[in-house]
Amino acid sequence: MNVLNESILTMPYRFCERIMHLAYLNLLWILFSLLALGIFGIFPATATVFALIRQEKVNGITPTFTLFFIYFKRCFWKVNLIGWILAIVGYVIYVDFKLITYVEGNMKMFFYFSLLVVAIICLFVSFYVFPVYVHYNIKIKKTYFISLMLIFTYPIQSIFIGVVSLLHLYIIANFPGLIPFFGLSVWAFCVSHISHSAFSKVGA
Repeated sequence: MNVLNESILTMPYRFCERIMHLAYLNLLWILFSLLALGIFGIFPATATVFALIRQEKVNGITPTFTLFFIYFKRCFWKVNLIGWILAIVGYVIYVDFKLITYVEGNMKMFFYFSLLVVAIICLFVSFYVFPVYVHYNIKIKKTYFISLMLIFTYPIQSIFIGVVSLLHLYIIANFPGLIPFFGLSVWAFCVSHISHSAFSKVGA
């Protein structure tokens, strides 16, 4: 009974501690993104958030400024390449959607839905790519391959990630005051834990 009471009493403390860690990580994400002029900082800062969330989950290591800086510096160039490849692909897809408006006849709908499928797949690859990178620490090409494989191998986890992403976007859009503290970190926390369940199934 005492053990049960102690567990119940510690739950609010652990919850508050988790919220504080996520808020702190989000502030660090903003800071390091800005330090690298935004366009060069956002991808490594995002990967670092995923890495520290994983470290806390697996090894119980509390996120700190020093750890954030170390991992940010370590992954800076490689993760920027990963992120900018995704960004360029996304831009190409956007341009293709614009070009489809000039297509006439029945082929227009075929091209539209085909491109929509490609866009959705690329979106889910972008959801997985950072958790995959920090979990496996592999070459860029293989990072994309595993991210793509996970979408189809574990559709339930992928659907959960999609639902969480939409819900998070809805909350942030309606409560923009949360962005400085939970704009990315809460989403990354959820995605990290969902994707980790897929990683555990493949024995990684």
